[in-house]
Amino acid sequence: ANNRDIDFVNADYRNFQSSAVFGQVGFDLTEQLSITTGLRFTKNEFQDERCNFNCVPDRSKISSRPANKTDNSTGKISLEYRLETDNLLYASIATGVKPAGSNSNSDTRFFPEIFDKETITAYELGSKNVFNDGRLRLNMAAFYYDYKDYLFESSGIGRFSAGASNLPKAEIYGFELEADASLTSNLNLSLNLTAMESEIKQGRDAIDRAEAENASVGLIISKAPQAEINAAREATAKSLTGNELAKIPDLVANIRLSHRFDLENTGTITTTLSHTYRGQYYARVFNSPSRDIVPSYNLSHINVRYQPLAENWNAELNIQNLFDKDAVSSRHTDTYALGMTSNQYLAPRLITLRARYNF
Repeated sequence: ANNRDIDFVNADYRNFQSSAVFGQVGFDLTEQLSITTGLRFTKNEFQDERCNFNCVPDRSKISSRPANKTDNSTGKISLEYRLETDNLLYASIATGVKPAGSNSNSDTRFFPEIFDKETITAYELGSKNVFNDGRLRLNMAAFYYDYKDYLFESSGIGRFSAGASNLPKAEIYGFELEADASLTSNLNLSLNLTAMESEIKQGRDAIDRAEAENASVGLIISKAPQAEINAAREATAKSLTGNELAKIPDLVANIRLSHRFDLENTGTITTTLSHTYRGQYYARVFNSPSRDIVPSYNLSHINVRYQPLAENWNAELNIQNLFDKDAVSSRHTDTYALGMTSNQYLAPRLITLRARYNF
């Protein structure tokens, strides 16, 4: 188009269609045992056009037209066994799919033009309970997720080459706990906890963009032959088998203590203290000690709410990050160009005062 304002525009067309039909039925096998089953049929289809650069306005440089069509059947079956009115055991198996798609470019070794669909089989075993006349609620569950063709983002040999690819086998497993207890008529305690582990059971070779840049930047500056640059970048490829999956913290826990104080003939003051712990995790499947470790954090919060009697208004004071801790929310390493790594931080101490009036 010879127009510097639009020549760099990525004018790929993404034409994706999905249609599905599903149903679910549940019935009692006995007075204590029930079963629920569901089935879903999904048809996914895409017909894309690759037209990356210098492509507008006449789209005369379409490089390829990747297309794919898949029919998927997914479902769920669960059993529930009621020990007593307030105690339930359950087990479930469910399957799911993320559809296939296409990349804007491809690399013969590291990612294809069309990547495969991702499938999961999820197993869960748990218990739901109410004790002490409703004053204690306790839910527990163990889970195991079995992935096939797990989707991840891979870099290619070229500096501006990246796309989605598949890891043949991966797994996530862990335990969840939810508890809510009325300690007194005015004091309530709640707890949520999730412990998880993950592993790439069968991986593939992949290039860490940052490692490839470090290995080749000197050659690029010295204007070495492209073949030599590419060989240096390709030599950084490593197998991902045995690594952890991205963004799976080992432990996430939230605890909250809430107290209600009744002011005689005036209103109520509700004070809530909460604390969040999020464990360490890897930002990418490469598990780089220098780039991918997102550190754990502990954050505390407080909320004080005043509700007058027989009035249409209330007011509350909220303090997030009470002790003004530094906390990294996530970490990102660019997979497309220079492999730069950056952190995203949670907000420092934040104090807000809010009033609300209901008309």
